Amino acid sequence: GGFISFDVRLGCIRGESALFCNSEISWTSFGSLRPSRGCGVASVLSAPVESMSLHKPYRSVDEQLRILRSRGMAVDAGAGHVLRREGYYPIVNGYKDLFLDRKACLTAGDDRYGTGARFDDLYALFLFDRELRELLFSAITRAEAALKAVCAHEFTRLHPDEVNPYLNPDYYDSRRRPSAVALIDKVFKRILELDGNPRNRGDYGGKAYIRHCMEDHNGQVPLWVLANDLSFGQTVWFFQVQSPAVRLAVAESFTGLYADTHDGPRRITIKRLDSIFNRLVFYRNLCAHDERCYCAWYDGRANENVYQAIGDLGYLLDKDDYLELFVAAPHWSHGRPPPCHRGDKRSCLLWACANGNWPTGRKS
Repeated sequence: GGFISFDVRLGCIRGESALFCNSEISWTSFGSLRPSRGCGVASVLSAPVESMSLHKPYRSVDEQLRILRSRGMAVDAGAGHVLRREGYYPIVNGYKDLFLDRKACLTAGDDRYGTGARFDDLYALFLFDRELRELLFSAITRAEAALKAVCAHEFTRLHPDEVNPYLNPDYYDSRRRPSAVALIDKVFKRILELDGNPRNRGDYGGKAYIRHCMEDHNGQVPLWVLANDLSFGQTVWFFQVQSPAVRLAVAESFTGLYADTHDGPRRITIKRLDSIFNRLVFYRNLCAHDERCYCAWYDGRANENVYQAIGDLGYLLDKDDYLELFVAAPHWSHGRPPPCHRGDKRSCLLWACANGNWPTGRKS
């Protein structure tokens, strides 16, 4: 069914990390490039501008196309439009690694593409990753909404008779009090404009529902209202500094939610939720900022990948919502390749990668 076929497709994303993310790559996700050792940043920044030569000078689109051709990539007539719309760096630098001939690169001291490498296929991988981000972002948004609802319910249930109890640091884990105080001061009081900042007084961040509670309900803003103005990361922060009683109640709530729509029970622990939400915040932000996703590793660890994040969502989403991920995704069944007509290049490329081979027959 859809789950199995999607799993086959993602095998190339999950596994064989050397295939997608070899040791030469120094970033964990596209856009988070790490400088190499001894890069001399201070000396570069202090050098007079007129004495500096640009490592990456401006190139026109025509020049960019010539560069790709000179490095062995076949480029068709539509590539110029794609580069003008999307940019050279996000496509080429982001997704070229599967197409490079490593030995030729070492010999030339520059990028060299393997036999049969085409810009069409490079762009197909770029578009696949965009679709993957869109699917993942939609699913993570639903998981975020569930965390907000459950945290608000369980925390308020244990503190039902106090105005804005989330502002009381005594209601958090005493072992994490400094972090809880930071959350209260830097996030909650800022939203409620209790931080003494005169710049935003009376604006409440433009959120009408916060202003309504502050002005019409004597400053009483229930947590289930406030939660709407929290980011996913801030909501996870709130969960992780809670008292053991609240954290256990949240875990038990997710266990119950899972049982509501699945045939068999699955116990969801506090430890598992911590691990899941840390990963999902990383991938949520990566998706929101259009960064490379398919081979991104959370915290630089090969087993903390997008395949793991998709598995995490199985604990948090209703069964039908989770299966919708696989129904919506382009896929093929039983490891058999789809027909390789012009509109299906992405699927052909990914099928070939999943089986450890290029369309040319050589392994990456």
